[in-house]
Amino acid sequence: MSISPTLRSTRAFFLDKRNVVALLAMLASLGSWLVFWFGE
Repeated sequence: MSISPTLRSTRAFFLDKRNVVALLAMLASLGSWLVFWFGE
């Protein structure tokens, strides 16, 4: 059973550290907005 192209490209995406940092930054900003809105 071969690895699907989607899984392979996803793995390549996460192996690129810049993509991971950008994704974490985006999640962090989104999380802070949610805390701001629902934490009131």
